[in-house]
Amino acid sequence: MGKIDLILQRLTSISQIALVIIAVFTIWYSVIPLYQKELASEQLAKIQIDQLAAEERLNFLNASYTTQLKEVESARSEVSLLTEKLANDRDRLDILKEEIDKKNNQLIRLRATLDKEKIRTLSASNQLTQSQKLKFIQALDWYTLTAPLDEKCATALRRWTRPDSPKNEEIKKVGCAPYENIKAAISKIQLDTAKDSSGDDLKIERANLELWSRQAYSLMEKNKYQLSDQMDYAYRDKLLSESEKDITKGLSQSEASEELKKSLEAGKELINYEYKIKSKNRGVVSWYIKLLRETL
Repeated sequence: MGKIDLILQRLTSISQIALVIIAVFTIWYSVIPLYQKELASEQLAKIQIDQLAAEERLNFLNASYTTQLKEVESARSEVSLLTEKLANDRDRLDILKEEIDKKNNQLIRLRATLDKEKIRTLSASNQLTQSQKLKFIQALDWYTLTAPLDEKCATALRRWTRPDSPKNEEIKKVGCAPYENIKAAISKIQLDTAKDSSGDDLKIERANLELWSRQAYSLMEKNKYQLSDQMDYAYRDKLLSESEKDITKGLSQSEASEELKKSLEAGKELINYEYKIKSKNRGVVSWYIKLLRETL
C-alpha cells in the first residue's frame, strides 16, 4: 500500500507537471497566437478605420484644395483684372491730373486777369469819382462866380440902405455876401438843370452829388464867420449918397464945380471900393473852394 501510494503520488506529481507543461504548451501555441491574432485583427481593424478616416480626410482635403485652388485662380483673375483696371485708372488719373493742372493754370491766369481787371475797374471808378468830384468843385466855383451877377443881388446893391433893411424885405434876394453866394451855388448845383462852366449838363451821380453837397454845406456852416460880407455898408452908403448928391441951387460956378468934383470923386471911390470888396469877397470864396477841395 505504501508503495502504491508513493507511485500514485509520483504519478500525480508527474501528471500535474505534465498538465502544467500541456497548459503552457496550449497557452503558448494556442491562446497566445489567438490573442495575438485577435489583437492583430483589432489593430488591423483600427488601422483600416484610421485609413478610411484618413482617406475621407484626404478626399475632403483634396476637394478643399481643389475649391481653394479654384478660389485662388478666381482671386488671381480678379487681382489681374483689378491690376489692369488700376493701371487704366492710373492712366486716367494721370490724364485727369494733367487736365486739372491745365485748368488750374487757366484759373490762375483768369484770376490774375480778374485781379488786374478789378484793379483797373477800381482805378477807373476812382478816376471817375475824382473826375466827378473835380467837376462838382469846378461847377460850384462857377456858380459862386455867377451868383454875384444875379439881378436880385444887383437890385440889392443899388439901394442906399443895407440889403437886409426893412425897406428891402419885399425883395426876395439871395444876397451878395460870400456865404449867400456859396449857399445859392450849392442849391443850384443840385438842380436837374444844373450845368458846368462850359454849358453842358452836369453829369454827376445823384448819390455823390448829394453827399458832396452836404459836405460843402457843412463846411460852409463851419466857416460862416469867415464867409461873411467884407463890405462896410455904412461907408458904401456914404459914398453912394455923396456921389448922387444934388448940386445945391444958388451956388457960384466954382462952388458948383467943387461939389460936382466931390460927387465924381465919391462915385469913383464908390466904384473902386465896390471893386475892392468884390475882389475880397471873391478871395474869401476862393479860399472856401480851396478848403473844400482839400476836404473832399
